[in-house]
Parts: sequence; C-alpha cells; structure tokens
Amino acid sequence: MKTVKTSATFKTDLISLGDVARLCLLDFPVAVSDIINTGLKPEAHKWTGRLEEGDVSLEYTFLIWKNGLWSFSVKLHDSGTIAGDFYVVEATFLKDQHVGTSIDGGPLKPDQTFSDEKHGQDRWIKDNWETIIKSGVRIKLTVTPDIGSVVATIGMFLTLGTLAIFSASGKPHCIHSDPDNPNGGVVVDTDCE
Repeated sequence: MKTVKTSATFKTDLISLGDVARLCLLDFPVAVSDIINTGLKPEAHKWTGRLEEGDVSLEYTFLIWKNGLWSFSVKLHDSGTIAGDFYVVEATFLKDQHVGTSIDGGPLKPDQTFSDEKHGQDRWIKDNWETIIKSGVRIKLTVTPDIGSVVATIGMFLTLGTLAIFSASGKPHCIHSDPDNPNGGVVVDTDCE
C-alpha cells in the first residue's frame, strides 16, 4: 500500500492536498475528513473459495476495499504422485471487461503446497464498486502437466527395465553416459571394457 512516506509522487518537503487526494484515489477538491477516512477501515468485500483442476487444488481469497485497494491470495496443492503441474489462477471482474489479475508459476512438485499473493490499488474498483459487488469475482484455475518430468520419469523406468533384462540374462552390463545418444544420453552396454 502506498503511503505519503513511500510514494514516489512526493519529491519535496512540501506536500499538496491535491497530491494526497490523488494518492487516496479521491477527486479534488476534497475535504480533509475524506482523506482521513480513506486510511480508516473503508468498506470492504471478500470472496473466498476452493477449486480443483486435475490433481491441483486451490484455496483463494480476493479482498477489495471501496477506496480501490485489493488483495488476492492463493494456496495451491498438487496431490499428484508422478509429475508436477504448471498453473495459472485468474481473478476477473465483469466478464466482458477482463479487469483483474493473475498468479501463475510452477511447476508444483507432487505433494507440494505453495502460497502466493498480490496486492494493489486500482481506481477502476473505486469507480465501479456497486457493479463489482453485484457481479462478483470470477476465479479460474488452469493446470498444465509438467511434461518434462513425465518424460524423465518414463526414461528412468525404461533404463531400469533394460537393466533388469540384462541382469536376468546373466550377461555383464555397464551404464555410461553418451551425449550423442538420442535416448537421453544413457547407454546400457553388455561390453564393460
């Protein structure tokens, strides 16, 4: 949250009432009591919920204040066992306006929990408060498997399977690295010399 101390708008020791009003997202001219009231618990609205997509679950909280401040926090958990997932969480207001924010990242590893949050201030929220409260917030979770982890896991099982076959045949075997080999650089050889 911006304050008089942290705002880059104020470059001198003199601070105008107009600058303070703009920082509080208020129109000028403004009453000093209106500026004071923006710092005191303004009206707020909170949405919370839970979504699941594949093996990823999401708990979210989206909080907005009438003065335009907003906060979006998420907690994601990947309950998968083989590979992780990339994710995008979108929070939007007014379907046709595409106003909102998103949190994305990954990959979440199997059985990993991750939390993230974003905060900001937007005059659009202040100007459209009643409409936002009536229409609510739309939360969308999109999950994409981490294909690289899946391929690496399959490669590891294939290598272990090949070792088991050579071990069962009674022939000596060696594993060595060959970067020119298209099978991920791993070579299983029956000639260990």
